[in-house]
Amino acid sequence: MTVQRLHHVQLSVPSVLIDAQRQFYGELIGLTVHQETAPGHRLRIGTEGGRIDLVAADTSPPLGPDAHIALEVDDFRSVRQRLTGAGFAIDEERPLPGYLRLYVVDPAGHRIEILQALPGSELSP
Repeated sequence: MTVQRLHHVQLSVPSVLIDAQRQFYGELIGLTVHQETAPGHRLRIGTEGGRIDLVAADTSPPLGPDAHIALEVDDFRSVRQRLTGAGFAIDEERPLPGYLRLYVVDPAGHRIEILQALPGSELSP
């Protein structure tokens, strides 16, 4: 038996932040809202390669300080510009050789890593 791929990640979000999460991940990051089951209670967003389920839950255990989701993008500067234009604080203090990289915190407090492999890097696809 082998794992085929990562299917999804599920994160808890305070119910009052579901709309803010939709805007953050859809409009600013550029992910697709695949399905919204029970509007206001669950968002399914992502790409063909995987999905993030955001589920309304007003109590959830805290994540550790290094816990995060990493999203690889094809237009880093555009995503960065949309995030800063929307007033999100960007952390670019931890460079990664061969990548453009930043960290941002979503409206519910989840840490998100955005990265793009540099052209010609041995790490690029």
